[in-house]
Amino acid sequence: MQRFLILTVLVLAGCGGPEDTAKVNQHLGAGSVCVQINKALLSVEMQGELPNNQKPITDQQAETIAGTYKTTFITEPALSNTRLKGNAEEKKPRINKTTAEARDLHVDPAIGDDSNDGSTSPLKSIKQAIRIAKGGDTIHLKPVVYYQYAGFYGKRGEPGNPITLDGHGATLEGSEAILPASWTEVAPGLFKNDQLMPTLNLAILWRWFFLFDGEINRMGRVLKGKSEPFLKPAELKPGEWTFVGNHKQIEGGSDSDKVKGSFFLKIKPGQTLKQANIRFPIRSAGVQFSGENAHLVIRNLTATHQYNDGFNIHGDCRDVVFENIHAIECGDDGISAHETAKYRVDGFVSIGNGTGICD
Repeated sequence: MQRFLILTVLVLAGCGGPEDTAKVNQHLGAGSVCVQINKALLSVEMQGELPNNQKPITDQQAETIAGTYKTTFITEPALSNTRLKGNAEEKKPRINKTTAEARDLHVDPAIGDDSNDGSTSPLKSIKQAIRIAKGGDTIHLKPVVYYQYAGFYGKRGEPGNPITLDGHGATLEGSEAILPASWTEVAPGLFKNDQLMPTLNLAILWRWFFLFDGEINRMGRVLKGKSEPFLKPAELKPGEWTFVGNHKQIEGGSDSDKVKGSFFLKIKPGQTLKQANIRFPIRSAGVQFSGENAHLVIRNLTATHQYNDGFNIHGDCRDVVFENIHAIECGDDGISAHETAKYRVDGFVSIGNGTGICD
């Protein structure tokens, strides 16, 4: 079965390579919106096994185990009437649910409670809203910052009656403020932490960054491209960070190989860690898929400061649509898709990520 992608992309960041950039770089004018009908079938082949056959398919584990994949583009004839074809489910008669059957589920992190039904009284977590949502339901977020992520693990709506997550302008924030008490001052203005992340591996470390008073600092490091070496702690200037550990000894191994070591931060003389307002990425993705997912719509949502991707798609996805989404300053990609995931994007802004879209 074949699915095609129709992308409407505001190009503010590069893609995975020159061939990817060309596919979304048909400019109508400088800084304009680019419309791309992608006449290619995305065929993704895994180039290696995940360690211990693990897959990030539970909502108890937000961390993504990064594998190595190869994407092959297979040219297909032009689309006729711009209609998406090839999905058997689309050929079946679609019966939309009545307004009475469909539910509006509301999530309010300030006053919500996950023991509520979400309809008459709001829920507190996006996780609970996704758990109880059924085909035809719409999950409504408030236009505020959520220190949460949206995980879809084997979630299915119905043909013609998708489950919709409408952010209404909400932001999914991937970072948290550091805890000053967990850092030790080892020299004037230089602080050390040996246990910042409960699990740290090469994949996370290569994507790492800190936010100093709202400004991201990657220290010249990216996953897909040339990175600057880590500085020695004594070489740091205020607003900089580094890592000292065993990463050099295990380079060339699996991305999931565990890393041991210490993070170092440098702040201005006379400043406290609290005054420095430093944050670090603790969530893997803003919106994450794994397992078999189908008939889902995610719209009007921003993902920012996750250590991996803004929108991370694993597993087998069908009839998954993104509308008016933003990925800003994430550790790796704005959108990243793997395995047999197929999706459609209508309106995407990528700013300050490792790449815009990586399939």
